[in-house]
Amino acid sequence: MLGTNDPLSSCQPYLELIGMAHAWEDIRRVRETRPLRGVVVAVIDAGIDITLPDLVNHLWRNPRDAYSAYNYNSNDLTDAIGHGTMRAGVTAAETNNGIGIASVAGAVGVKVMVLKAFDVDLGASLFDILRALNFAVANGAEVSP
Repeated sequence: MLGTNDPLSSCQPYLELIGMAHAWEDIRRVRETRPLRGVVVAVIDAGIDITLPDLVNHLWRNPRDAYSAYNYNSNDLTDAIGHGTMRAGVTAAETNNGIGIASVAGAVGVKVMVLKAFDVDLGASLFDILRALNFAVANGAEVSP
């Protein structure tokens, strides 16, 4: 049992399989004794629904221009296929807020840096992907293999 009130968490069996209920409890205990360091996670994908209530408080904002997302292949950040929104949600959706899904890091206060490099067919040029990755690194996103 996950112990979250997010209605769609019942559709997320992987959270139980990886022991998220225990991780969330550990996070709660740690938060009682000290603040957690904020982490920025770059999601390089097909865009995002920036109005999604589960994500709106977890979007990274560039301190230089206040934008929360960048597009490397057009001016449209809309996620027409839902793929980028799903990946951002699994990473950082607000957990235990009674709406949508639960996430692996929303309880920690992770911020999602949305970088759109893929089109609706999930195709992307290597150039756009590398530009997005370089932007992420230059702007403080955590990078791991």
